[in-house]
Amino acid sequence: MTSLRESQILRDYSEPRGLLRTGLLWVPSGKPLLPFSAGPPTECTRSEQGSRSPCFLAGDHRANEQLALTAMHTLWFREHNRVATELSALNPHWDGDTLYHEARKIVGAQLQHITYSHWLPKILGEPGMKMLQNYQGYNPNVNAGIINSFATAAFRFGHTLINPILYRLNDTFGEIPEGHLPLHKAFFSPSRIIEEGGIDPLLRGLFGVAAKLRVPSQLLSLELTEKLFSTAHSVALDLAAINIQRGRDHGIPPYTDFRVFCNLTSRVMCVHLCFRLYGTPGNIDFWPALMAEDLIPGTRVGPTLMCLFVTQFQRLRDGDRFWYENPGVFTPAQLTQLKQASLARVLCDNGDNIQQVQADVFVKAQYPQDYLSCSEIPRVDLRVWQDCCEGQ
Repeated sequence: MTSLRESQILRDYSEPRGLLRTGLLWVPSGKPLLPFSAGPPTECTRSEQGSRSPCFLAGDHRANEQLALTAMHTLWFREHNRVATELSALNPHWDGDTLYHEARKIVGAQLQHITYSHWLPKILGEPGMKMLQNYQGYNPNVNAGIINSFATAAFRFGHTLINPILYRLNDTFGEIPEGHLPLHKAFFSPSRIIEEGGIDPLLRGLFGVAAKLRVPSQLLSLELTEKLFSTAHSVALDLAAINIQRGRDHGIPPYTDFRVFCNLTSRVMCVHLCFRLYGTPGNIDFWPALMAEDLIPGTRVGPTLMCLFVTQFQRLRDGDRFWYENPGVFTPAQLTQLKQASLARVLCDNGDNIQQVQADVFVKAQYPQDYLSCSEIPRVDLRVWQDCCEGQ
């Protein structure tokens, strides 16, 4: 979560419209990039082209780690400013703080809706969504904090889905002149966004190309295990080794303890390999054992990971007094509009010039037959926020 001090650095106080600070304008679209980070030289100045472009400034310092992350941060920072600008036009009497906080609240609600209604079903499938159950309202007895084992191990399952190549696609979904990019060349390289086509080619590569399929023979790409941050460090790092060591640093219990917590059998699923490496079940590190589990049919997770996902996402939702569906957080009319939100619409509104997307960008689609014009993607109608929220 961004601290008060960080949010003050990120905000634009030059005019009372509740905007976030902007950086260079991407000339072809006239839309802003993230501002540059001030201070001493950083990893971003060590690009192989000799560029002196500093890192971008965002609410999460990891925004520069690789270009796909940078593109997504740019997309959502633009969405905040788009919403704040529209609210300002609807409510010219609102001050900057009211505009900022209401825009932030709306964007947060969109993220919640997209995550739980569009993304999670692809990961947990029908079995997991049944376990998650429908929202029943705020429960003050539920701790909405992040479980240490989820943050340090379980949610790192996403590392197994990262492609070794960042595909960069033009408006007809062909390769751009600068070509696709091996992942290790995308680490800490904001200059590539400025000099090589903006964020659209990266975004099209994310929603136009399938994610990496997790296979037992290679859980993580070699770009992550042999070349991680090779442009910023004299010796490349290994993300799998970091994940294992992170679990040990945090004192995460062994895999078998979590099987018991989840009311599963204590039988280790990666029997032969795990016993050859660790000797005894009590020694098995949590993260690699989670990643080696067989997937539950119709899902992208194994049984222990399913248990932890459902537990964490239930707590995040049910223990949050400001959850977007909790009565009183938004009016019924506003909630109806927020449930129109989709990542496809956010891409259309905030890409440099994205004109076509599939209705559900979390599902691979064939171009052009399965794509829609952005004009066909539903919008969140912000007019229901007119004269609604001042003083709340």
